Amino acid sequence: MLRRLFSPVLLRLAAIGWSITISIGCFWPSDHLPDLDTNSDKYLHVLIFLFFASLWRLAGWSVGRVLVTGILYAGLIELVQAFVPAINRSGDWLDFAADALGLLLGLLIAQAGIRLTNQQPS
Repeated sequence: MLRRLFSPVLLRLAAIGWSITISIGCFWPSDHLPDLDTNSDKYLHVLIFLFFASLWRLAGWSVGRVLVTGILYAGLIELVQAFVPAINRSGDWLDFAADALGLLLGLLIAQAGIRLTNQQPS
């Protein structure tokens, strides 16, 4: 049962879908979003990138590839939010730090999943 859930094709599709969802959510103009307090926002960033890292690692990406891509993606998101006035968002380095924490936690969870299923991604 778990092996079917961890099918490389399904995991790649889930990772692609999640990455697209992150982009839509992070680049959506802020006047169409609910207000979150600072703490809720940071937890949300951790969770978003926890799932990003877990899905891509389980889909077969190496730890290094997930970390480099995730860090670049998180940084790009914050820079776009800071410098593109049309989306009415603000870049925040604490959001970036929360994203990085989510990447690390996601990789730990993915490793546990890999061990659980004895699956060895490439």
